[in-house]
Amino acid sequence: MVTDSQIHNHSSQPEHESRPPITRNPERMSGAPTIASTRLPVTTLIDYLSDGYTVAEFLDDFEGAVTAEQVEAVLMKIRDALGEGWLAEDIDY
Repeated sequence: MVTDSQIHNHSSQPEHESRPPITRNPERMSGAPTIASTRLPVTTLIDYLSDGYTVAEFLDDFEGAVTAEQVEAVLMKIRDALGEGWLAEDIDY
């Protein structure tokens, strides 16, 4: 079983660095962003985490469908997008 501390250990690189961790295909899952090479919407991962489940519990529930490396790559992609300002709204107050 993978622990949350293993997921957040940034010293190991995702297994497939060149593959984008989040993909979208208008012909699959109604074009929803999915974890690469799966039909698992990224929102499912976000929902799990926001509902208080751990990454390890997510991996257990979707065993065989997604790997710890894929989840780590998705979380890093979201973190990078936040760091670059992609998900933030500009405000003037």
